[in-house]
Amino acid sequence: MVVDTPDPCKLSSNQRIVQNYMPRSDGNTVLVLVLQLGWVTDEDKKVMATLKTIFRKKVRDYMIVLFTRKEDLGDEDIKDYCKNTENKFLKKTIKKCGNRVCAFNNKETGQAREDQVIHFMKMANELIGNNKKPINKRTTVFPPKLDICQK
Repeated sequence: MVVDTPDPCKLSSNQRIVQNYMPRSDGNTVLVLVLQLGWVTDEDKKVMATLKTIFRKKVRDYMIVLFTRKEDLGDEDIKDYCKNTENKFLKKTIKKCGNRVCAFNNKETGQAREDQVIHFMKMANELIGNNKKPINKRTTVFPPKLDICQK
């Protein structure tokens, strides 16, 4: 099951983000931080900080960083791109997420497109295999006030 959650910073302070948007499972949860290649916005940083506030540090244990616009890499590998980027936030985030990165070329078709999905699903299944405990508890509630979202 895929759940596309709204930006946590745009939710009102009393909504129960986990109860409403995150499945309560036995650890079969993968959070996907979708970023555009070469472009990390302040909003992306706020979302990551908000997720960390909600789920604490263990959020990274359930996360894969997925880049769009893989075609902009040319012949470069996504792992090389991440290793060589000068963006400190991106490097730090990827490292703390166990270096789990994936890139999609949305213009791909046929088998090349299927191969992207297969690679991602293998990564997700491996992540699920490593996380036997659920990321959320039944009563996790969106914090009443997050200064991160105010700016």
